[in-house]
Amino acid sequence: MPPHCAKRAKPSNPTPDKANDDVATDNKSTPAGKDEDIAISADNGKSKLIELPVELLLEIMLYFPAVHIPTSRRFNTPVLPPSIFERWDALRALSQTCQLWRTIFYPMLWERMEACAVRAELDPQRFQAEPRSIKGSSTELNMADFRGEDIPRNWYKGVSRLLGKLSKGLTTNPEAAKHVRTVNVSLTRCSPGTVLPAFVGCLEILPNLQTLQILRAHTQMTTMLKSHFENHTFPAVRTIIVPDHGHEILRCCTEVRKVVCNDGNGSKLVTAIAKCCPKVEVVEGIDADKNILKRLVKACPNIRELKLGGFIETNTAVLALLASLKNLVRLELRVGKDYAETYHQDPLVTPIIKAAREIMNNSKAQGKKTLKLYYDDIGGWDRQEKHWVISILLDYKP
Repeated sequence: MPPHCAKRAKPSNPTPDKANDDVATDNKSTPAGKDEDIAISADNGKSKLIELPVELLLEIMLYFPAVHIPTSRRFNTPVLPPSIFERWDALRALSQTCQLWRTIFYPMLWERMEACAVRAELDPQRFQAEPRSIKGSSTELNMADFRGEDIPRNWYKGVSRLLGKLSKGLTTNPEAAKHVRTVNVSLTRCSPGTVLPAFVGCLEILPNLQTLQILRAHTQMTTMLKSHFENHTFPAVRTIIVPDHGHEILRCCTEVRKVVCNDGNGSKLVTAIAKCCPKVEVVEGIDADKNILKRLVKACPNIRELKLGGFIETNTAVLALLASLKNLVRLELRVGKDYAETYHQDPLVTPIIKAAREIMNNSKAQGKKTLKLYYDDIGGWDRQEKHWVISILLDYKP
């Protein structure tokens, strides 16, 4: 009779059935004590990977595409490419590898809460998510080939479901919630009665949230947003990127310092700033409109950095309003034509440069000051994007 095989011992920590689930159901707490108290050991003789320096591991993670702050959607697509899940999936797997790697990758896993894409297979002939380097130590998604026709028709259901699951999961998992620093989401009209209350409740319990980016919100959601966000506050938020019709969300961020308008002329955001956000110092994306800027200057006389949208050539009168901003250290003006080679002698641009330079030189702010002209041509279905930025020399007074 052949020898009887011994029974295999059951593992003490079985593998979860849903390893790819996006909800924060992993309630394992980070090991107590300081990181240096955890010994690096490879006694099993199977792998030396855990002996890699932490700096090298972090450098490897930088090659995974991340959502830029603020990000742009060239073809106004409602969601981002599914490649943004690659970083999250990798961090989740690494954080479950061993105790040491959990202390390293678990905080990185939940550093970002993102519900702005759907997991769907796209035609590789039409979509290539090739990352490109940007300023800093992260990677920005290249969405030049990501177009509306590539998005599944029921994308809004996927985004809404993901946002609801993440919100409820983080609400019940304070260990993960304390690591969240950035929230990138798209808001839809799918199941707003359940998803929006869960999202608002989640934002309120994130103690270290610093950046909130609403990449998209339907233009007819204003009433919905007001009914669910009214009387709530997110005092930890310091930077918010939001469309003009998402002004009800801005009203909740009473301690915000930086406001970026990523859709619309910014008029409603200026109203919200004037009523609820007295500490704003940086404003970007507001149109160069005389009436809008008149209200902005009155509401935020201490603005330090201002980046205007719209075309300054057709709104040169706004420059006179900016003269009252005595703390400006950075001013960026958008032009509507490619003046890269002629800006220094073009009769339409030289008066603008002269007036803007005078505004910056008269600013009482100390230290280095910056004045820039920038041009954005997002291209089209058959045209390439084109961007340039020109820095104007200023009188430096230390």
